[in-house]
Amino acid sequence: MRLTKTDARLAVIIVVVLVGLSIVAGFQQMTSPEAPMLSTESLMPGGGKALWLWLNELGYQVENDFSNGFLIPDEASAFLVLQPLNTLRFQDKEWELIDEWIDHGGTLIVAGNNYATHLFMQRYGFGFRGASEIIETQAVYAPFMNSPPMSVPVTANTYSVLITERSDYVTLAAAERGPLAVSFNQEQGHVILTTMVYPFTNRGLKEAGNPSFILNIIASIDVDGMILFDEWHHGYRNNQAAIRGPVDWLFQAPIGRAVLFSAGIIVISLGLSGRQFGPPLPVRQEIARRSQLEYISAVANLRRRAGHRQHTLMTYHKNIKREFGRRYRLDPDLDDEEYIARLAVYNPTLDTAALRDLLSRLKQEDVNETVMVQLTAEAAEWLNYFQRK
Repeated sequence: MRLTKTDARLAVIIVVVLVGLSIVAGFQQMTSPEAPMLSTESLMPGGGKALWLWLNELGYQVENDFSNGFLIPDEASAFLVLQPLNTLRFQDKEWELIDEWIDHGGTLIVAGNNYATHLFMQRYGFGFRGASEIIETQAVYAPFMNSPPMSVPVTANTYSVLITERSDYVTLAAAERGPLAVSFNQEQGHVILTTMVYPFTNRGLKEAGNPSFILNIIASIDVDGMILFDEWHHGYRNNQAAIRGPVDWLFQAPIGRAVLFSAGIIVISLGLSGRQFGPPLPVRQEIARRSQLEYISAVANLRRRAGHRQHTLMTYHKNIKREFGRRYRLDPDLDDEEYIARLAVYNPTLDTAALRDLLSRLKQEDVNETVMVQLTAEAAEWLNYFQRK
């Protein structure tokens, strides 16, 4: 199916608008003051600024600086990965750094229920299973989760429970459908995984039971040790180490993702428009030669539209004198009177009066198409004069 000019114009307009919106969205994402969920820079209800300030007031040394790239300092006692962005996956070098840090005694705390968190937990043998309805509140399961005392249930607000084939873990909180928070040892370190995101948010910390749950989770952390928040996977990469080449720029920078989205739209639009990938192969009828009559008719129609009537009559005038002059060896450039006088000497039977009248009328300047047709017919009769002899 071939597109009409109107359809093609409309398709171009749609593509331009979508590309423009993508670029504008990329710029807005770069300049938007709203931080991702559970980011320590976010004051929104789903942000993590309150947790940052609260732990700092409790005497913990909190940090979120990744200005030198993704690094976990040796003095860090805990590393909090809270709902990382789906678009910023953990790289192999980052996994190696985290595992090495845990093996030397670090405590990793992972909270989230999105796809990026699912991939993170899969590395430790855990996954998600969705619940049919939201799990609003849940009592703490582990008996040692009592420092401080858990007098009020945790507000979970999650649809996901943890699933695993491992048996070397401790359930910290659970629902009827499965565990919500677990912990296990890895070498000299410790790992805590939970699908409950709400207790860590600015809004969740205001509800009774949630602060006690978080304090029980970090109770094993040395107060003198550093708690490092993972802002690297929230997109805070304000250094050259964050983007190491064009591939990182395309997949990590907002403008890069906008370019990828725009390129995808253009490819799809070209495919749907039926754009040809080469010159069309002519069919047999298209390469057949035209007849001579078609060329003659075409030239005649062009001259007719251009109004070349006088030029046509003069052509017949010259052809008549050239034809008679060839037979009697006369110069066709002679004046008409002298030409006819010499012609009468060579051919006394010739009707010189009629020929003189025709040549005179063929030299008219302003004639209509009807007169031109009559004169050309008479001229054709004179040109066939010798063929009748």
